[in-house]
Amino acid sequence: MYFQPTPLNVSTLLLVAFGVVVLMMLAKGKHDTNLSLIFFGAMTAFVTMTTRELNMYLLYSGMALGLVVRFEFMNQKVTRFFSFLLSFSVAATMYACLIEVFGPGLALF
Repeated sequence: MYFQPTPLNVSTLLLVAFGVVVLMMLAKGKHDTNLSLIFFGAMTAFVTMTTRELNMYLLYSGMALGLVVRFEFMNQKVTRFFSFLLSFSVAATMYACLIEVFGPGLALF
């Protein structure tokens, strides 16, 4: 693991830290916040404006899952299922960003 403290890498790590905050809010069961939507919106804008190459399907599916979790009429089990999928999507996005920052390795996406 080799880290170069360029502005692009530091910005990516700040977005990963924001992803940790989103995961903590999802673990607490706070589904009424827009943090997951803000995270995926910021990640989409970041990937579009920089040279980072992340899977856009991962970002768009995470954004769609964030919108689905916001529905209030779903029962508890369905909300928990979509929250699990959203948490997995946030974690996979963070993993892909960390692979971009810390160099080549076993990349899933």
